[in-house]
Order: sequence, then C-alpha cells, then structure tokens
Amino acid sequence: AVVSTQSTGEQSPKRLLEVRSRLYELLAHCIPAEMIFRALADELVKHVDGNLQKPVIQSAADYEHKLQQGSRPIYYLEAFIARFMAVYKGFIAEALMDFDDFDFDD
Repeated sequence: AVVSTQSTGEQSPKRLLEVRSRLYELLAHCIPAEMIFRALADELVKHVDGNLQKPVIQSAADYEHKLQQGSRPIYYLEAFIARFMAVYKGFIAEALMDFDDFDFDD
C-alpha cells in the first residue's frame, strides 16, 4: 500500500528511488516478486481512474512475464513502477489540459 501511495502521490526520479528502496526491503524479506507484482497491481488499480485500470493490469502482467525470463526481480519491479508513473503523470497532465479548456460559462 505504501508503494502504491508513493507512486500516485508524486512521479519523479527521487520518488522512484524511494520506491525502489521499499521494493528492495520487500525482496530482502523473501517476499516473492510475483506476489509483489500482484499486490502492487491490485493497490494501484484502486487508486487510479477507470481508464487507467486496464493498462495498469496489462503492464503488470507484461513485466511479471518478463520477470519469469530474467534473473533480477528488482529490475522488473522498478521498470513496472517507472512505467506506471510515466503513464499516470501523462494522464494527469492530459486531464488538467482538458480542465483548462473547459468553458465554465456555458
């Protein structure tokens, strides 16, 4: 829950490093990367707009599949979070632009 909250709260390289540190802690406590992916996807879906839910789940599945092929879970977990942050930040920016274009006088 902490990682998902951090990921939706601020999308920056600094925040990504903080999240990476938290992911390392989870892995160091022998929590399987697959379980982390599922928990992250579940929590992120709860915190995003309905339009982003499917891309979040698809991205988690893609990176979890890549994890099965690789040997360093932290790379795939971090890549998933970085991808989420980029998509989420773009979504928020687009929503703000739409809000700025809205005519309140109509």
